[in-house]
Amino acid sequence: MLKREEKEIDGLMFTSVQFPAMYGFGLLARLAKSIGPALAALSGLSPDTDLSDIGPSLRTALVGLDPDEAQKLVLEVLKSTSVLMTEGRKIEFTDRAKVDEVFSGRLKTMFKVLGFALQVNFADFATGNGNPATAAPALQARSA
Repeated sequence: MLKREEKEIDGLMFTSVQFPAMYGFGLLARLAKSIGPALAALSGLSPDTDLSDIGPSLRTALVGLDPDEAQKLVLEVLKSTSVLMTEGRKIEFTDRAKVDEVFSGRLKTMFKVLGFALQVNFADFATGNGNPATAAPALQARSA
């Protein structure tokens, strides 16, 4: 059974459903190859994390990442995530337009939601116990 978690982030309710095993495995391989250090930084985000705390590691990890690949990875990470907007409308992140609709002017929120989706999908793989607090170091070690 796939894990499903909800979390309020910056005043919006996000739901993320765990990926099926083979999709998750393939995505994890792409993420580790492309943005291993950033993946580790994002996996430890909480809704009230100040991005300035992880800014240096994100900048270092994202410097060499192709912008098109970065956008594709965002769509893949958010594939099983949705948001309940304040007016009650549910948006599933199935394409760029929906990601733009929710996160334009809210890039900090987007990073937090990416971290949430990564925790739902990969925290148990990284640590063996599902504890997101210990996932970041384990993921970073695997990507080095």
